[in-house]
Amino acid sequence: MVISRRICLAIGAADAPPLDWLPGAINGARAFAAWAASAGFTTLCLTDEQEPVTLARVSAALASLVGNAGIDRALIFFAGHGLTTPLGGECWLLSDWQTADETLSVRVLRAQLDRYGIAELAILSDACRTIAASPETVNLPAPGLLPRGTLPQPIRKLDIFRAAPETRAAYMIPGPTPAEARCIFSALLTEALSGAHAGASDPAAGPPGAITGASLATFLMREVPVRAGRYGVALQPEITPHFETAGQIWAIAPAPPPVPAAWPDPGDVGTTMGVSSQARIEPPPGGSWSNRGPQPMAAAPQQQPAPIATEAGSATFGTGEALEAEEAVEAEEAFEASEDFGEAAAEADLESQPPPDPDANFESLAVPKMRGLPQQPMNFDLPPTAAADPEADAAAATGPTLVEIIAADSAAVATRATARATAHAAQIASYAEERRPDHFETAAGLTIVGASFNKFAMPPSQLLASQVDTPFRTKAADGRDGAAAAASVEHLAEGLYRLRHPIWDDYSGARAANPYWQGADTLQQPLPLLARLQSFDWIATCAFPGFLTTHRVDDRGLISLIARKMFDAEAPSTEDAIARLATGTLADMAPLYLAGFLDQAAFPDPLLGILTAWRFDAMGDIGSIKRLAARFALADQPIPFDIALLAGLPASRQPNGQIVARLPALSEEPAHGRPHWLHAATPAATGVIAGAVPFLTAGWDLLDPDDPLAFPGFESILPHLRRSAPFTTLSPEGGPRLADLLGFVAETPSTEKEA
Repeated sequence: MVISRRICLAIGAADAPPLDWLPGAINGARAFAAWAASAGFTTLCLTDEQEPVTLARVSAALASLVGNAGIDRALIFFAGHGLTTPLGGECWLLSDWQTADETLSVRVLRAQLDRYGIAELAILSDACRTIAASPETVNLPAPGLLPRGTLPQPIRKLDIFRAAPETRAAYMIPGPTPAEARCIFSALLTEALSGAHAGASDPAAGPPGAITGASLATFLMREVPVRAGRYGVALQPEITPHFETAGQIWAIAPAPPPVPAAWPDPGDVGTTMGVSSQARIEPPPGGSWSNRGPQPMAAAPQQQPAPIATEAGSATFGTGEALEAEEAVEAEEAFEASEDFGEAAAEADLESQPPPDPDANFESLAVPKMRGLPQQPMNFDLPPTAAADPEADAAAATGPTLVEIIAADSAAVATRATARATAHAAQIASYAEERRPDHFETAAGLTIVGASFNKFAMPPSQLLASQVDTPFRTKAADGRDGAAAAASVEHLAEGLYRLRHPIWDDYSGARAANPYWQGADTLQQPLPLLARLQSFDWIATCAFPGFLTTHRVDDRGLISLIARKMFDAEAPSTEDAIARLATGTLADMAPLYLAGFLDQAAFPDPLLGILTAWRFDAMGDIGSIKRLAARFALADQPIPFDIALLAGLPASRQPNGQIVARLPALSEEPAHGRPHWLHAATPAATGVIAGAVPFLTAGWDLLDPDDPLAFPGFESILPHLRRSAPFTTLSPEGGPRLADLLGFVAETPSTEKEA
């Protein structure tokens, strides 16, 4: 393959108040941009010394780079603060993330680039990936960066280089001056690409000194843990190199190789700062956009803090569990500074962290304090050099060895995992206590815990000309709200609602015209619903044929949604996954583990399918999401909206209000231990989509005005989303607005006596 058009965007967001200042992020972005430019990439570098790195700046830079001519290889580099959503989505925090109340979603970015004719894309991220837990950060808005591209050629090869795996922190080491600070992962990455490390080259690649995606990944996986260990930190990259063999050479090491700059002495790191400071790590006066100084960083040396894993917990940046007080911010930051963590101003996530295990038998420079949700233990394969490395041995004389660091890290993770397991078990127990029947004779019912429904909105029973323009709040001609609704709703008991056909006289021709019942007494097609709560907020849900849908609500909104098959009292695999979502540990679950449960069921569970799709999406595995959609369609089951959205399926809204998706034929793939449906050949098919809007709040950020699953005016709904709720919840104004946009009509539930 001849590489003809190559682009690179390097972003260094060091100053993202109120998170700690990370000068190493700027240095890392500049160094990577310099390498890319020298390698022939058309390169732009965005940093925030003089003006903030915002979504608008990133959007303008990307637009100028991608153009409309197709791209052979694109590199997107980011260093700064980051987080992972409870669903596993990676987000980068730009300079103004808090005031703008938005984040840069890697998923949204990847989806948009998919329509710009990019053959090969590499995303390189040196940012924390700890889980966002506070209500204010779990679903930060993630607007798109680019207009819809005109070259819908799926990205053929995707390389992903991440400093840390899901749920873990990344780190920065402070230097004597800000210009000498460095982020561990990106510093080693750029040194390797420059040819400074012979171990990063691939002797079998052809040209002497050739550095391939695979050899670069091997080098980083081997050397990052060793280098991090010298500073008392457990750090293991997560890398998936996919560039094909014919085009995988990233660089050719020059002869003689360059000599990298010396790294800070581990014995000197952190000696210039006491443990009493309660403020965030600030840039020097005039050294960054936040204090309006145009001076270059290198001209402003300052005392550097002890290396900290700034796992910028919810309280740390002032958006904690309830944003209760600035004092909590100061206390949290003082706690982080005083614990003598090694990696300074670490690229932080929005995750709080508990202190290290008090039983640990060493004093670490930089052990992360994950005060929020648990981290995954890292699967280290210790390189041979780890046991006989002179620098590592020298560091061990005054601190822990790499083996000790890993052991302590694993022990601390295990302790936190035990606490989370207790919370998970409590969630499961609460599901068992929910009051619900195991079936309805109409095969359609809803239950709710923690609130009640007092009004519904749904599609009309049939699309008559007189109903097309009927606003949601306008009653039908006879004055009854539900005269045109696709179903009648009966309130049978506290928290218990049954749906039935709105017309019971069999001689009525309108009975057969209802597309959701198709003339039967039982629900035949998924019926999308909006339901109003006692608080006057609204939730989006769906009546699935043959399933009983249970909703759990608290002051945030809809926090749990479980569909149980009729005559099955429990849905253990779905309950487990939803409980993990509630306790912040869903990102710990491999998508193939969830997919295994879908393989066992004759009728795949819609909510389990949704969560499985989101986990595949976090891995960038769109092909498996398409196969997941086929799993539903070929089982004659509706395809949940989120699965169709994440798979990018072509779809159309029918005159009867239903949405129909088209699935392409899929060829057989090697099994690799996957369930049969995840690798077998499948024919082209169509399937009805369940739901009219995304089930998960995060799905709204993936809607595109030109997407067939979108609907005119959906952008006006975004300000009305209750972002703290994992499932779609709308404000009192947002529910009626959405109902109008969808053409839904109102239905007030009746009591069984009235019915």
